[in-house]
Amino acid sequence: FDGAEGKRLSVFGLWGVSQNVFEKEDTAEWEEDKDRYRIDYKARTYGVGLNYLVPVGSGKFSVGASYSASRQERVGRLTSKNPPFERLLVSDEYAAVNGLFSSRIRYEWNVGDKTTIETGLMTNYISNSVDIAKAFGCLACSFRLVENLKGDSEGILLQPFASINQKVSDIVAMTAGIRYMH
Repeated sequence: FDGAEGKRLSVFGLWGVSQNVFEKEDTAEWEEDKDRYRIDYKARTYGVGLNYLVPVGSGKFSVGASYSASRQERVGRLTSKNPPFERLLVSDEYAAVNGLFSSRIRYEWNVGDKTTIETGLMTNYISNSVDIAKAFGCLACSFRLVENLKGDSEGILLQPFASINQKVSDIVAMTAGIRYMH
């Protein structure tokens, strides 16, 4: 969206869903270990964000922010066509959630006709979680060994930066800069 005095706001987003079921009915077609299982898979992804630009002095000041997330789930279970007393991985369940919030603040100004300098700060906040459960045994067994793994992590990444951009010709440009990550 273009505003008065060269101001500009842009908004964006994305969304996606995937869902699949894998199962080989005929045991004669089983070639790999995974063919013994019915596997249900689901994934969802989305992201939203915005950028805002304002001319200030001889340059441009801009800020931006975005958030994206994804969730993936996979459940694998032995089909009933497996031998009832064969000891195998009976079920395998996996779920993961990942999120990312990013922001940026930047000022860019012209130094002559072919040179610009920019400086700013990028930040990222990342969060992840995982939940895994595996059950070992057989289809006819009353007892199964179950292993669980759960975990969460999160962190912040700060990145101040500065760069100089030089247009050498109509098809060649050169950029040099420095970025610190903490």
